[in-house]
Amino acid sequence: MAQQTHSRRSALGILATGPVAMLPALAVMSCGTKADAGTIGELPALIAKYHRAEARCTRFDERVESPACKQFAEAVGAIPHHRTVHGFANINGDVTHLDTANPASVAVARKALAGEIYETSKPTDGGAYWDTVRELVRADDARNEQMGRLRIDFRIDEYDSHSEKLASYAWEAKWAAINYPVNSLAELCLKLDFIEEEGAFADEDAGLAVAADVRRLAGITI
Repeated sequence: MAQQTHSRRSALGILATGPVAMLPALAVMSCGTKADAGTIGELPALIAKYHRAEARCTRFDERVESPACKQFAEAVGAIPHHRTVHGFANINGDVTHLDTANPASVAVARKALAGEIYETSKPTDGGAYWDTVRELVRADDARNEQMGRLRIDFRIDEYDSHSEKLASYAWEAKWAAINYPVNSLAELCLKLDFIEEEGAFADEDAGLAVAADVRRLAGITI
């Protein structure tokens, strides 16, 4: 009983120091346990599966999605903006024209037409101001329609959806490797190297997976 208590306290102390510091102490603790120091099971295959999935993500991004997004952005940038023909007198007595190149003007115009700004004046009242904001919103709607068609032409949403699927598959493969229950110190070292490679030591779930491995290899039930 005393030996079991000592082992449990030792394991808890090791867990508190972090995954990297576990290895030397765990090597000593494993003596007399059922853990095999050199057996390698399915973990290498799981890590290789993740690397293949991650490589597919990278290839798709570099060869398909990023070039398409760049071409789409260039095409959108080529759509001309519109400066209103209509104008209205401002407080200085000058005539103000609005432009779709100014997002703030478009936003205000849309709110005005929606009745969210002025209480005493309505779009149905007519006048130079309302003619101007209506023209601006119509022009902006036309640009948005063009951008929508370009988005379809360059398959942006389709590529984005496929990219998310590839990323999800890679994420699942990564965590399948991290959560794999290792059965030897060699596998644990391999897992720790993989976690470090992926920068996942700060992830609580990765720490819990390693902690479970440590307890299992040390033959400890906590």
